[in-house]
Amino acid sequence: MHLSEVLVRRDELRGREGGELDASKMGVAEQIIGWLNVEATRISQCPASVASLQISVLFSWACNLYSLIVKLTPGYQATPVWGKLGASIALLLDSLLDNSSPAKPALRKRSTVQARRTVLSSPESIPKLAELVCQAISGSNTKGIPFLGLIYDVATHLKLKEDSTELAGKIEASSNTINMA
Repeated sequence: MHLSEVLVRRDELRGREGGELDASKMGVAEQIIGWLNVEATRISQCPASVASLQISVLFSWACNLYSLIVKLTPGYQATPVWGKLGASIALLLDSLLDNSSPAKPALRKRSTVQARRTVLSSPESIPKLAELVCQAISGSNTKGIPFLGLIYDVATHLKLKEDSTELAGKIEASSNTINMA
């Protein structure tokens, strides 16, 4: 995991202060996110057929990648890849919390705590993340609802009450757009 962090950090800083100024970005994060999304989608179709530890490792990668990219690249939320990362986190969390998953209670709790910390790592990104998760779960797909609930819970418990009510309102407005079939 440390190696992927170093690679992503180095690539995200290319062409900017703190990185190689004369180099151009190579898209390492985008490739990793694409792969994570494919794996998360595959796992979410039948979580009981995949070892819960494997799901947990992929979930940790997705959460760490989210936190790292939010710190390094502020405008990343506007890219199409950002939605894939949010959807991957939502699908993997749902797979870990699914009753058909063989995950032990301690692993489920740890995953929930890690997801909360990930969302808290960037409070200003919460509304956009909620919007992307809402887009991912529209229709009859309910796989991202646990993550959306977690995002809402984190937003309502922020220490700055003015911000938390504003964030909760934005998330609620986003969630009203979900059309359940």
